[in-house]
Amino acid sequence: MRFLAFIAILLAYSTITAQEKEIDLYSLSLEDLINIEVSISTKTKVGLRETPGIVTIITKEEIKRSGARDIIELFHLFVPGFDFGVDVEGVVGMGIRGIWAHEGKYLFMVNGFTMNDGMFACVPFGNHFTLDNVEKIEIIRGPGSAIYGGFAGLGVVNIITRDTYELGGKVTYTATHTGKQFSHNQLSVGQTIHDKDLLMNISATYGAGSRSDRAYTDYYRNSRDLLKASDTYTKQLALKLDYKGFTIQTFLDDYLYYQIDLWDELYRGTPVHESFKSNFVDLSYKFQRANLNVIPHITYEWQKPWQVNIPEINYSNNKIFQSLTPGISTYYSKKTIQFVNGIEFKTDRLRLPSMVDTLYEETFKNGK
Repeated sequence: MRFLAFIAILLAYSTITAQEKEIDLYSLSLEDLINIEVSISTKTKVGLRETPGIVTIITKEEIKRSGARDIIELFHLFVPGFDFGVDVEGVVGMGIRGIWAHEGKYLFMVNGFTMNDGMFACVPFGNHFTLDNVEKIEIIRGPGSAIYGGFAGLGVVNIITRDTYELGGKVTYTATHTGKQFSHNQLSVGQTIHDKDLLMNISATYGAGSRSDRAYTDYYRNSRDLLKASDTYTKQLALKLDYKGFTIQTFLDDYLYYQIDLWDELYRGTPVHESFKSNFVDLSYKFQRANLNVIPHITYEWQKPWQVNIPEINYSNNKIFQSLTPGISTYYSKKTIQFVNGIEFKTDRLRLPSMVDTLYEETFKNGK
């Protein structure tokens, strides 16, 4: 309730309007289509035909027309070679071009923030990433490690939330029901405030749902009903503040789900809840001189991934991941020449607040 109250106060700052200026892709010429700007393959905006990679762009208009309610459904419709399946502890992961890419083989971002967890580099799906506040999604269908590093070996995905100078706001409620339980039940809000040199964008989601009401069969062919045993809960908040080249971005993500499959064998006890929490902050400043842009930045990341406690088998996971990444990027563009250069230094730490000496617990050298 506090989360929703906070959003309501922010929305009250400006009048909410249901009108949004949209681009009808079907009315664009071929020249206009290939000049649509993307940033995922170079970290700076270039025309689609100039990008050095196989890039898929999904716009908010295409998302609305598709009827998709979740990233999984959307990718099945628009992105060739991307598929999903369940891995350990009930986490739904992604495969790319027939390769199981779950642990650190692809990079998944929201507004440029890395959503891969700091423990095993995984991203959980299933009612996790809402589509209601998405401006567009950019996808590299192939290696992107030259720009993004080791996670990007098979592909890169960047979800860009509402980020526009268009004034007004939006409130969306989505609900679907299987006949036995809600599969989607979520409220999303978005608001833009533009006052002279100040731009503020905010988007937030609070949702609940479930992944299935069917029977799940484990590796040993044992089955259990997922009705009321695969519930999901999502809370997300994205905020961007831009003033005369100085930009602050934050993204808060709290995803909790229930599961009964653990590793390779069904869990017969009360469904276990597990959570992934992430908080990001990025500060940057853009120096612009003619055709040259120089952008120093610093990013802080805090995560609590794979948080679970199962007393019946004496298993728990309570690790905390933190990272700090300062860097600087330069972009030069003139006529047919484009030069992109940058350097980053990342320091990270994964720590276990209290050691749990069991057969299952992953431990670190010297407890660090």
